[in-house]
This record gives sequence, structure tokens and C-alpha cells, in this order.
Amino acid sequence: MWWTGYFLISEDDGRSIRGATKTDNAMEQNFVHRFTGRAAVYAGSRPGYPDEILEILTAEIGFDQTKIVADIGSGTGLLSKLFLQNGNIVF
Repeated sequence: MWWTGYFLISEDDGRSIRGATKTDNAMEQNFVHRFTGRAAVYAGSRPGYPDEILEILTAEIGFDQTKIVADIGSGTGLLSKLFLQNGNIVF
């Protein structure tokens, strides 16, 4: 058996999930406290999107500042930030 961080995996087939630990189950039951105090670390270490995305979109679909962007499920908003800095309207 070996430890993945969440599950114990059987070495015999490498796929058999034997179950989560009690600690993991407790964390899953309380998502608010699970991530409390960790946002700053995540935000500080999460890379942004490369500016080359704009170049690729321009080459492929004629993307420019006149295009309106709908960033569905934007999460952290980092991709929206790139479009806003480019002069696009973002919803």
C-alpha cells in the first residue's frame, strides 16, 4: 500500500482505492475551514496567464480590443484581468 495524500492505494493493481483517512473526511465536511487562511498563499503563488494568449487569439480568430469577452466560470479572474488590461469589456 502507498499513500497519495488522500487515499491509500493497493500496490497489487495500483488502482484500488481503500478509503480516505478520518482527517480527510473531516476536512471534506467543512470546506469553509478547510481553506481558511490559505487564500493569500494561493493568490501569491498562482501564475497568471501568458500575454501570448492574446497573440494566439488575434492570429486564430482576429481577436482585438473591440471584442466583448464572457469569462464563464472565471474562478480567480486572472484570465479576465488579462482581457481587461487589453481593453476588452469582460462579463
